Amino acid sequence: MYNRIVSKIRSVCSRVSCSAIMPDFIVRKSIYSSERRRFSNAQPVGYVEAKEKLFSQSVVIDCGANIGIVSEDLALREAKVFSFEPNPFAYNELQKISKKYNCITAINAAVVGASKDGWRKLFFHKNSSYHPLATSTSSSLDGAKKNIDPGAFQNVMCINISKFIASLQCDIDILKMDVEGLELELLEDLSGHEVKDSDWLSFEAAQTCLSSIFKEIGKGYVPALVANYQNVMNDFQDWETDIDGARWKQRSFPYQAKCLRWINEEFNQLCERDQKIVRSFLSKTGCAALILDN
Repeated sequence: MYNRIVSKIRSVCSRVSCSAIMPDFIVRKSIYSSERRRFSNAQPVGYVEAKEKLFSQSVVIDCGANIGIVSEDLALREAKVFSFEPNPFAYNELQKISKKYNCITAINAAVVGASKDGWRKLFFHKNSSYHPLATSTSSSLDGAKKNIDPGAFQNVMCINISKFIASLQCDIDILKMDVEGLELELLEDLSGHEVKDSDWLSFEAAQTCLSSIFKEIGKGYVPALVANYQNVMNDFQDWETDIDGARWKQRSFPYQAKCLRWINEEFNQLCERDQKIVRSFLSKTGCAALILDN
């Protein structure tokens, strides 16, 4: 029931104030229940395996903790969890979770790369005025992100991820990142190498290097991504389809539908010549379905 409630909340955010729909405490409980259920149904295999190895001496960093669903899950293994969340509305909920577990340290800050620590603007979702918590997962330091309101922001503290890890003076067992498009910035900083434009592969070289992995993606991931998108658009809760000769069934996952929309938004920004080149490559690797018909 809570999952349905929060879906309705998000669907009407562009039209009606959420405060007019139901009391705020119900909205908060609905969001927590919905996010917890969604996370439980979609835990990556690698995450589950890594989590099972945690113990009381393990150290975990949760970058983009939001309301604390992942942090709480990791705290149940008694690992020491450092949870970063810059959004003030989500952080208030994260604090409530951290008070339940002595092993969670909630930090009201964003994590960034080496050259961008200090204070930065955190932009809120374009519909955040209707219910800031329901839209908190979309807040971002990236002012060019399509679903944010460039006029709605708050200055937040940003902590350099590499320096923070170095200050702990220990191994990190899990580093979880969900930072709304800035993952590459963090990974580049953690590598210890400054990435230059000349370090990128040419498109011709990339086709040779990446064609094999794209063929694998085309067999399994693309059919699932497209089928999920179609079912989310039709508001179906569950779906099934044939993937690589086997029957696949899962619950509809709105975030995966969002990912496919983002792929298409980026594709549509290419010039006509580049679109033809990308379409040709995707067709050769079985990934042509990634580009939706408008």
